[in-house]
Amino acid sequence: MSPFFLRYVPVNGFFEKKIFLGLIFGLFFVSHLYRITDGPNGFHKWRETDTAAVAYNFFSEDWNFFQPRIDERENTSGVVGMELPVYSYLTAICYQVFGFSHAWPRLLSVLGALVFLGSLSAILRVMGASSVYANLAAYAGLASPLIFFYGRKIQPDMWALSLSTTGVYFFLKWHQQSKAMYSILSVLFLAVAGMIKPTMLCVGLPMLCFVRAAWLKPRYFVIVFFVILPVFLWMSYAKITNQELGRHYFDLTLNLGKAWHYAYSPKFVLNLLVTWPWELVIGYTAVWFFLWGIVSFLRDRSSLSYFLFSWLLGGLVVCSVTADHVATLHDYYLLPLAPPLILITAKGAECALRSYKAWVRILAVLTLFVMPPAAFVRMFHRYGEPYDFHKTRALADESIPKGAKIITYDNIPGWLFYRVGRKGWRIQGASDLEKFSKARELGANYFVIEPSQNPDITLFRPFMSGLVFEDQTIQVYKLSN
Repeated sequence: MSPFFLRYVPVNGFFEKKIFLGLIFGLFFVSHLYRITDGPNGFHKWRETDTAAVAYNFFSEDWNFFQPRIDERENTSGVVGMELPVYSYLTAICYQVFGFSHAWPRLLSVLGALVFLGSLSAILRVMGASSVYANLAAYAGLASPLIFFYGRKIQPDMWALSLSTTGVYFFLKWHQQSKAMYSILSVLFLAVAGMIKPTMLCVGLPMLCFVRAAWLKPRYFVIVFFVILPVFLWMSYAKITNQELGRHYFDLTLNLGKAWHYAYSPKFVLNLLVTWPWELVIGYTAVWFFLWGIVSFLRDRSSLSYFLFSWLLGGLVVCSVTADHVATLHDYYLLPLAPPLILITAKGAECALRSYKAWVRILAVLTLFVMPPAAFVRMFHRYGEPYDFHKTRALADESIPKGAKIITYDNIPGWLFYRVGRKGWRIQGASDLEKFSKARELGANYFVIEPSQNPDITLFRPFMSGLVFEDQTIQVYKLSN
């Protein structure tokens, strides 16, 4: 006999209701209010710093969308070629309207993650899946450690992901109903996603699989053309900008030779196949859901099965092409692979909840209950130690003139520049003594270090005339003339 709560509570009935989907969105939003005002911090804080600096420079220096600026600019304007800076620009608009706070870019990332969860559910609904499965897809996304973490980071990656999946949704709607508006929205979302992160265009493979032989029709070529063209134009513009300025701050290159070299490395295989999918995308607690989902789709062989397996293949291809990143700590390069893994996991959860065996249904409910807190526990250490960003900025404004140029001894690109709100040169060791001297000749008057990075400043001490201020691991020195 089934336990009390499974006999008298309509489990499947609850999971198919809209209130369940609303609870998913509410839980994701509320759980991400924790430390929502944090400045760049924790795991990949360098990437957050780059994005935040571009946003702040739009807000404080120049609103020209086509000329994003970085802080590590030496004796230049700081203009740099990069991915489409729409996330940074929206952040700057929020600063202008609501005031400067890191809550705004983090809330934008939360919103992007919510759009992603909603788009997963919508894709399944338009493909005829059950409401239970569609809602569980959003829930599996909520409980994915990778989505949970990057759903709060000051980075454009979550919006690139959500725009790509939303573009897939509108493509499916257009294929079914042939409404021009759906095709326009699909092209728009996919193109913007590609201009932010070209790897997100791996969704083209499941889209191709969905239409199958019909892809030869001219209208599909038109879709492909208007998605690829703006991506090609923007990336070309960014690369030309970097070439003309002699700047290569953001990595916009696709080095297949380097990727091929890393594709053979044990670290790449370990990250892509052994640890990251299970630990970071699915979550260890839900691995049995994923395995059940795989078995279910292999038996089913429906159009949805081919659609998801081709999406999985597309994600694996782009991860292989970017093997030089996947083989390192850049786990956000796994995001293109997240949608099919999450959708397959959700299928397994649905199968478990519909099992005729009571103990399987009990285990499924308990697993679903544990998944979100398990994701938080897995990622909490990545948040980093909190610090008072505004206090450091205030001290810098009191001690360093607004237009002063600085030199930072920094192993984390842009980090110390952004902390003190100044621009200039970055050195990374004693080998940069010549660069240090040239920076002084060109007007650098202050030297910023972070003692916790154990900088070797022996060769630079003769030029340091005195400590200006020290705050939260940062030391600022005046340089002698």
